[in-house]
Amino acid sequence: MEERVKNLLDKHKDDKDLTSEKNYIKPGWDWSEASLRYWKLEGIVFSHNNKKANFQNVNFNKAHLKNTMFGGAIFENAYFGGANLENAYLKGANLKGAYLRGAILKNSRLDSTCLENAEMSGADLQNVKLWNSNLTGAKLQNSNLYCLMPIFTNLKSITRH
Repeated sequence: MEERVKNLLDKHKDDKDLTSEKNYIKPGWDWSEASLRYWKLEGIVFSHNNKKANFQNVNFNKAHLKNTMFGGAIFENAYFGGANLENAYLKGANLKGAYLRGAILKNSRLDSTCLENAEMSGADLQNVKLWNSNLTGAKLQNSNLYCLMPIFTNLKSITRH
């Protein structure tokens, strides 16, 4: 994790709300190993395909991430248990091994995303776009797949029971 991220998290450790910092936060920062548990991060542009942010091993447990921009971000082994990612933009993101159990991803863009070995049991995937995504080994038990759009997606070896 880079120093400006540490300083920002320290500044807001009591209110756990970075929405007032939308104009300060720039795409491509290194947030790896941060604990963003229960934080409010709605509507922030963290990453896009030209400036990929690093969120490896970040804890987003029950974080508020509605309308966030995470295009191309790296989330390997990140924890999103119960997080609200409704309308989030995750196109091209790497969520390999991520924990998304009970996460709300309703109306999110996950096309061209790596979800290999992701734990997504009980997740709300209603109206999620998964075009050209890799779900090899992903677990989707008891997930809401209503209107899921998996066109040309690798669904090989997913667990749906």
